[in-house]
Amino acid sequence: MRDLVTEIAEKSDEKRSVEAAYRVLYHGQCEICQACVSWLKALDHENKAVCLPVSAEVLSGVNSPT
Repeated sequence: MRDLVTEIAEKSDEKRSVEAAYRVLYHGQCEICQACVSWLKALDHENKAVCLPVSAEVLSGVNSPT
């Protein structure tokens, strides 16, 4: 069974690996956070970041072994 972190990473505009160098957790309802995530995606030319909205499911899967 696939975990939630993998599903979120694959739903992004550009396919990004769950094994990316950085996992960025942000508040999904916050407009400032959403703007920062958009800015980060625009600057992340090497696709080293996966942006994940904070939720109980995401937090439980962020550091779990794959």
